[in-house]
Amino acid sequence: MTASKAKQAQVALRRTRHLELAMAGLSNDEIAAELGMASRGAASKELCRILEKAQRREALAADQYRMLHRARLTKMLAGLWDKAIGGQDLQATEAVRKIIADLRKLDGVDEPEKTELSGPGGGAIPIRDATAAELHRLIGIAGDDEPDGDDHPDDADDEDEAEEDLDEDQDDDGDSDED
Repeated sequence: MTASKAKQAQVALRRTRHLELAMAGLSNDEIAAELGMASRGAASKELCRILEKAQRREALAADQYRMLHRARLTKMLAGLWDKAIGGQDLQATEAVRKIIADLRKLDGVDEPEKTELSGPGGGAIPIRDATAAELHRLIGIAGDDEPDGDDHPDDADDEDEAEEDLDEDQDDDGDSDED
């Protein structure tokens, strides 16, 4: 092995060890001490570099997969095209349609499918007696800017207003106005 190959192998082993330590839950201070790094900041930066490199490799592998799959689909499409265009071979026409749909999906041409959470029978998700913290947690799951579920300073006021609204909805003998 050349010096650069030996160095590359050493760096790869060190990065693997760094990831193992991070996954084991060690702090950046502990990782820095274990690996002989200058500081926890150095350990943190190195972990970011390791993860960025892994993301680049993953993206490259995904691109290579897409290119290979696109080439296969294109070859199949070319083999069926004349039969499908002639209009006499319905199986070839359907196969071409499916191949084109696969190519569109592979290339991300179509708009992503929308999904929606719903309750029983496709209706609303029933929420009864939920606290403000629980509602904020649900909003966070749905993608709001504040997914941590922390109570907001206005939450107590919101609960008081909700109780006042409930009191206003009842008439003098305690029955609901909605009945």
